Amino acid sequence: VVVVLGIIDAFSDLGSGWVLAAYFHKKEINRRQLTFNLIFLNSLLRFSIIGIFFFLGQLILNTIILVESPNLLSIYHIILLSKLFLIMSSVGMSYLILNKNANFFFILEILSLVTCQSIGLWLVIKLGYKAEALAIMELIRSIMSFCFFSIYLIQKVEMKINKKLIKEIIEIGAPALIKTPSSYFLGNIEKFSLQYFIGAIQLGIFSHGASYKKYQNILLKSFNRVYGAEFIEKYTKNELDINRHIWFGIRWLAINFLISLGIILFIGNFIDILTHSKFNEARIVAELIFVATFCQSIMTFYSYVLIAEKKTKFIAGSSMIIGILSTGAVILSIYIFGWLGALSGILLSSALNPLFTIFKVKKILNLT
Repeated sequence: VVVVLGIIDAFSDLGSGWVLAAYFHKKEINRRQLTFNLIFLNSLLRFSIIGIFFFLGQLILNTIILVESPNLLSIYHIILLSKLFLIMSSVGMSYLILNKNANFFFILEILSLVTCQSIGLWLVIKLGYKAEALAIMELIRSIMSFCFFSIYLIQKVEMKINKKLIKEIIEIGAPALIKTPSSYFLGNIEKFSLQYFIGAIQLGIFSHGASYKKYQNILLKSFNRVYGAEFIEKYTKNELDINRHIWFGIRWLAINFLISLGIILFIGNFIDILTHSKFNEARIVAELIFVATFCQSIMTFYSYVLIAEKKTKFIAGSSMIIGILSTGAVILSIYIFGWLGALSGILLSSALNPLFTIFKVKKILNLT
């Protein structure tokens, strides 16, 4: 249910991060109106898609989610309701980052984690809920997010429809409706291919090895939220110190390299101890995924330029091309080489993404 309804999030964000980054520090743009119109358009998208999923709910459960459970429809509707309360999240999160208030998001995450885990535990122990408890936890997390961002943004919006701004938002943000859903679908095709051609056990091994990537992603997202906001501001105002930018870049890549090297050297022993030698084969997955993530981190400093220069169509187009190539490579490699073939798509995209991005940025800045 969660995977199917995840499509709603993929189709409900009109490139909030791209739009706000492009105009956040432009004095000629009314930021308060921009923020409101972006929330307005995202809300229209979200309400429309949720409406479709609501009316087709029983059909989706009967044809796609082939699991029999008396409470399945209730769980479906609870998660669907939780998606409704996320209308402010993408805009609010992007605004927090660009306004250098990311520490507020950290507070929200801690509060929602503690609250949801406590309520979820109570539901399981006292009321005997299982899957329903997870759905209710998602709903509570979404409600807390809605309340938080509503309070944060209430003084930062001007409730006025601006046709010119709507046109600008659609022009810059619409490519996100290609990039995000395609990334979502292609990622799930990879998992489906593993299970279809190889089996659930091999999918489990691959998923376990890939799960360690989230720790490196936390580091990457944290850095982007802090340094990305500063870069966008300085670049937009033509105040960027290129030497300082290079200084940060070298040290950031050095940190990522050392982390990746440490993982390659010690992750095997860690998996062996953690899983009692049951998932030792996942070692190669974890190692290569960390190498791939390191390659992706190289393009971090270049991708800021693409966003600031409003090259969102290029970002979406290149991501889709790379995604299609990677997915084709994954399906073919899994069929030929087994579960290890799934790594081909990750490695291919981690090599092509930096190349595409660096080439485009050098062309924009007339660098050789």
